[in-house]
Amino acid sequence: MYQETVGDLWSVPAEWRVITTNGFTTRMGKAVMGRGVAYQAKCRFPQLPSLLGTLLERDGNIPHVFDAYRLVTLPVKPQAGPNGQPGFLARADLALIEASLALLVALPLQGPIAIPRPGCGAGGLQWADVQPIVARALDERFVLVHPHEEED
Repeated sequence: MYQETVGDLWSVPAEWRVITTNGFTTRMGKAVMGRGVAYQAKCRFPQLPSLLGTLLERDGNIPHVFDAYRLVTLPVKPQAGPNGQPGFLARADLALIEASLALLVALPLQGPIAIPRPGCGAGGLQWADVQPIVARALDERFVLVHPHEEED
C-alpha cells in the first residue's frame, strides 16, 4: 500500500518524482506542459518538453522515464479530447489513469517514488473518484503527495 503525505512534490524525499501529463504535442514537436506539476517540471528542466515531445510522437501517450531528471511522466489526459479538442483542454480520463498507473508500477524503479493525486488538479477529477484506482494500483514504493490537509 502506498503512503500519503502533505507537502510539495519537489521537496518530499524521493528517488523519483512522477508528473502528470496530457500527451499533446505542439506543431514544433514539444510536449504541452502548461499547468500543474508538468509546468513545474518544465520550469525546472527546460529541455523536458522537447525530450518528452519526441518520445510522445515516437512511442505514444505512455509513461516515460527520464533518468537524468529522476522523473517519470504519467499520462492522465488523452492526446485528443472529445470532439477533437487538444488533450490539454480535456478532463483527465479515469481509464487512462488506470492504464498509466499499471504501466508505472511495472517499471523497475526503486522507491520512494513521489506522485501527485493523478487527474485531481488541472485534470478536474475529484479525489474520491480517483482514490480507488490509486489504491488498487500503487505499492509501498509510492508516496502520494498532496498540497493541503483534508477538511472533514
